[in-house]
Amino acid sequence: MAQAQTSAPKDDLVSAAAASARVAVGLEMAYDIVDELARVPEKYPELFARLSRVVVKTLSDVEAALDKVEDGKEKEALERARLRLMRWGRLLESFINRLEGLDERRRAEEIRKFAALALAPDTLTVEVAEILERP
Repeated sequence: MAQAQTSAPKDDLVSAAAASARVAVGLEMAYDIVDELARVPEKYPELFARLSRVVVKTLSDVEAALDKVEDGKEKEALERARLRLMRWGRLLESFINRLEGLDERRRAEEIRKFAALALAPDTLTVEVAEILERP
């Protein structure tokens, strides 16, 4: 699996940041944060800080599950989720740096694109949710 670089083209950066956040958004049902980002993009510093707290909590949950799971396929899914979540800080920093260089209209467009991608369900998030929901 290729990792996004901080020098990635702008669409790749938005997609990579959204994929990193998507695991936390889906598992922690942080849809309200992402929805608010789309509705009020000028509040992005505060909302990305809130989303970062959700990512950290989700990372902790995934790491705890990694210690308990025996199944190789489940461990692989959890490890992929862990790696995505661990990239969040670096990707967010790059994304925010890019946002700060944009005019207000373009910034809002990029944030809305991020929000739409972060809300889009994916197979990994579903797999990890099923693993974490077990007693």
